[in-house]
Amino acid sequence: MNAPQLDPTDDTLAWLERRVRWLTALATFLAIAVVALVAWQLAPPAEVGATRRFALWDASGHRRAELALRADGSPVLRLQNENGRSGIVMSLDTEGSARIHLNDANGAARLDLVLDPRGWPRLALTAPRGRTAVKFGVGEQGPAASLRDSGATVLWSAP
Repeated sequence: MNAPQLDPTDDTLAWLERRVRWLTALATFLAIAVVALVAWQLAPPAEVGATRRFALWDASGHRRAELALRADGSPVLRLQNENGRSGIVMSLDTEGSARIHLNDANGAARLDLVLDPRGWPRLALTAPRGRTAVKFGVGEQGPAASLRDSGATVLWSAP
């Protein structure tokens, strides 16, 4: 019997067709990858973690710390007790003043440290009724201090 003879050009042609399909698939994949990389580079960067407020909550569900921007755009950091009252408040205002407020367990201010926009420091200690008892500061006229009683009467001041 005569076996059909295979033409060597048929094998070569089949091999070339497989090779063309494989190279076409590879070229298509590379073209898609290049387009994706170019698009990724041209896209605007995302603002990672951008928000107006960050808050930390304890295991009981109470907010214990907050970093936020006020409506005027000035930043404030609050550390709070388990009752939600501010213990420490640090802030910058739009005029350039830096402030640190230390509060009691009820959230009432007890110590205020302020650095005004020109760099002059001021420290105020407040009595339980909310009246300033002791005040220290440095300004354009030099240092100043005052001591007041519970009725806000000045007991001593300098200069």
